[in-house]
Amino acid sequence: LWYSATDNTVRSFNVNNLVAGPMIPASALPGGAIGAGRHLYIDYVGRRLLVTSINGDIPMYNLSDQSRAGTILNAAFNNGVIGARHLAADPRTGTLWFAHTNGSFRELNLTSMLLTGRIIPFGNGQVGGNPGAFRHMVVDAGRNLLLYSVTNGSVASIDLTTLRAGTHTIRSTAFAGAIVGAGRII
Repeated sequence: LWYSATDNTVRSFNVNNLVAGPMIPASALPGGAIGAGRHLYIDYVGRRLLVTSINGDIPMYNLSDQSRAGTILNAAFNNGVIGARHLAADPRTGTLWFAHTNGSFRELNLTSMLLTGRIIPFGNGQVGGNPGAFRHMVVDAGRNLLLYSVTNGSVASIDLTTLRAGTHTIRSTAFAGAIVGAGRII
């Protein structure tokens, strides 16, 4: 399990025995110190850990030895600087989905570092208000869905084959605690 620590490092531990595992020191993490607020994503296909930075770049590290495996430059996202950017890696294709500032979802090829051209415009079946780039999302590979947080506190879906609204919705009442809206981390 990889996690962001308050000392600005990125650390791991073995979930079976809770023994500390590899880490990435703060000195190897560019883009400022953001401690436990740093977002992490795993590229399962490329076996890389993606780490957000304040300047919008996404440094990547090999999971095998924590060596630097390149950087997705902020310019690749084509939507301004969004520190602690929200991403969703697709474990089947090795692509990365992100929320654009205009409310759309866009796909980035992690091999070429270029946009694939697959875009889900806001209003194309997306529900709730438009929180721009601040929506949390995850790819449900088993159902071929992009699940995303909605301003009404629910989690909605988009079919990744058709790029249209999916039928799978988790209503806000399923979540215990306060309704967080589009900021709900999933």
